[in-house]
Amino acid sequence: MLSKRSLVHKPYQKLKGFFCEKGLTYGHVGCLLGVTATTISQKMNGYSDFYLSEFQKIKDTYGATNDLFLP
Repeated sequence: MLSKRSLVHKPYQKLKGFFCEKGLTYGHVGCLLGVTATTISQKMNGYSDFYLSEFQKIKDTYGATNDLFLP
């Protein structure tokens, strides 16, 4: 039986909405960051953390603002 992982932080709801508005998938963001869509999903849903360098790359590439990274 698989154990359920605990949350590291609350899900990034604002960032999810931003990606949706821009037409971005977790696959697009994963490609930008060099990780899988599953890894992005884990980060977005609170099971893993983004690195600061990943936040910066998302901001620089897609025009995201700092408030989107607050859970």
